[in-house]
Amino acid sequence: MLIGVRLNQTELAALVGSAEDTVQRALRQLRARGLIRTGYRRIAVLGVPELLALSDEPPDTGPATT
Repeated sequence: MLIGVRLNQTELAALVGSAEDTVQRALRQLRARGLIRTGYRRIAVLGVPELLALSDEPPDTGPATT
């Protein structure tokens, strides 16, 4: 899955409210685990289930019904 927003690491850090070095470290760790691949202003997610397992949020299953 290719993330459709083209951001550099500085822009990504600002978007998520984190320091650039923290974003760089996180991306490096995710690449080392084979969960993402990065390129110029691109992030490809290779391991969606594994990333979801690392997150604190349940997967988005679509619009909520009430």
